[in-house]
Amino acid sequence: MITHHDLLFGMAILCVVSAALLILNLLAWRQNRRILARLLAQEPAGPGPAATIPSSAVTDIPTSLLVTTLSRLEQRIMQVEEGIKERPVPAPVAMPLVTDPDTDTRYERAQQLIQEAHSAEQVARGSGLTLYEAELLLRIQRGQ
Repeated sequence: MITHHDLLFGMAILCVVSAALLILNLLAWRQNRRILARLLAQEPAGPGPAATIPSSAVTDIPTSLLVTTLSRLEQRIMQVEEGIKERPVPAPVAMPLVTDPDTDTRYERAQQLIQEAHSAEQVARGSGLTLYEAELLLRIQRGQ
């Protein structure tokens, strides 16, 4: 059986290993920074590929390609904006905030489904009520 002292000893070993890894990572980080600083400080040595081709030419995208792509994007954005402006805005639908359960047939259908022992999802689908309304009706019916 593992005792309290065994757990403490295991935790101590883990702490020592973690500290050693931290120290090693810090030393490697410092060494990498020194190497990077030395590489950045060096000039290209003589004529060669590094001296004749600027580094920006290797990694840069041609300006003409960027301008063409930007122009296409601007045109597409304008098309989308025009399409949005041309669409008719639907008239707001007036929905009553409170419905009367005595005159709404959805509640009658929900009561029938609840009496048939359907789930809240089935009651919601079958009656047209929201899932929350169906769950509330089920809880009320079951006395919860």
